Amino acid sequence: MTKEEVQELVEKGIFPGKASERSLIETHISRVILTDDFAFKLKKPLELHFLDFSSLEKRKASCEIECKLNRRLAADMYLGVLPVKAENGKWRVGEGPGKIVDYALWMKRLDPQRQMHLLLQKGEVRHAHIGQLARQLAAFHLKAEVYKPAFDVEKSKNEFNDLASVREFVGAKLGNRFADIIDEAVRKSDDFLASHAKLLAERLSSGFIRDVHGDLHAGNIFLLEKPVIFDCIEFNDAFRQIDLLNEIAFFCMDLEAHGREDLSQYFIQKYRDEMQQLPGLFHEALFAYYKGYRANVRAKVKALAAMQAEGEEQADLLREVKGYLQLLSLYPLT
Repeated sequence: MTKEEVQELVEKGIFPGKASERSLIETHISRVILTDDFAFKLKKPLELHFLDFSSLEKRKASCEIECKLNRRLAADMYLGVLPVKAENGKWRVGEGPGKIVDYALWMKRLDPQRQMHLLLQKGEVRHAHIGQLARQLAAFHLKAEVYKPAFDVEKSKNEFNDLASVREFVGAKLGNRFADIIDEAVRKSDDFLASHAKLLAERLSSGFIRDVHGDLHAGNIFLLEKPVIFDCIEFNDAFRQIDLLNEIAFFCMDLEAHGREDLSQYFIQKYRDEMQQLPGLFHEALFAYYKGYRANVRAKVKALAAMQAEGEEQADLLREVKGYLQLLSLYPLT
């Protein structure tokens, strides 16, 4: 569907449930329509180097995979996949007359004020919340399917070093100090991966690479009576089939980016208590490296977004880039 067609659907379409209020959220690869009770996520008809939503069939398959994967942690939130239909200028989501023009992932809408990143900003995240998340994630990780891909040190180097693609922009906008952080991080990452290649290969054979969430940050968590962890990566298996330390490093880095190193340390303590069935899982140097890698990725993503933005929006994004690069500079990567 085009952007204009999606807008018509928002304004005139028939939806399951009450839809007196409607709004549209647009991301890089999807559009989400919010009604009173539900959210309907449509894939943009894109073909990029890491995903392919170019055909109706591929978008349907991606919606189905996303629903299946997210039900592992948020079964009550992910309700199914519905057709989007059009007939004589009329639009609907769900069964009924009309030609199928797209598919939507159908989700229960949860209280947006309970998203964890907002509660972190308000200082309302408690140790009890972190303990719940540690138990929940540990149980999920212990059951997750094990993968044993071939280890490629050059591929790992390239993934980290892609940060250098935004170096010139960062230097121009934030100054040479932040460009130097990128240079230093790339050098240290190359050295770390070369000196720890044996360790990384051993972790493959030890069963520490598993099919997990892949995008574990506070914005993808609702802190309800039981936490709801949603929006895992479905469009690229390699982004989701990762070292368990890589998974939790993202969460801990995100807590530290919010200024809550205390919660990060408490999470690790509780998570390690729950993961004793996997001796040898925790490795201090590798965990620090993965936190640096995650800060790297967030800095790059925000920098790329800033390149396309202007004015106050760009200024906000650059502040985030600065914060992630400062955090990256604190991780030893040795």
